[in-house]
Amino acid sequence: MRQDPQARLRLAARLRTLYEQHGATLTELAAAAGETRRAARRLLIEAGGTVRTTQQTLRMRATARAAERQKLALSLRARYEAGATVPDLAQECSYSVATVYRLLHQAGTCMRPQHNHGPVRDPRKRP
Repeated sequence: MRQDPQARLRLAARLRTLYEQHGATLTELAAAAGETRRAARRLLIEAGGTVRTTQQTLRMRATARAAERQKLALSLRARYEAGATVPDLAQECSYSVATVYRLLHQAGTCMRPQHNHGPVRDPRKRP
């Protein structure tokens, strides 16, 4: 790296992009560059990047997960309103039925009435 300053600049720019746009951690940058965390940090600073705190990284990742979860909830809502059942959606997404219900409620879905799967009863007859 020290012999080829252009390659160092390209690597530093790539690491900065990974760090700022994709939310990579210093450990992930070090793995991508084949360097240590300290070297990845140095390259990031050389490229003009600023190092985040651990809390900032965690907050950023939580926000990204929440956005993905909202997108999933809206997708499930569209499929549910098109006629899919909650158990079918749960099986397709590899989530529990309770999680799918929770996501549907978060998306503001108007739920269909539950069906009575027992024997058909005539309301006029009394046993």
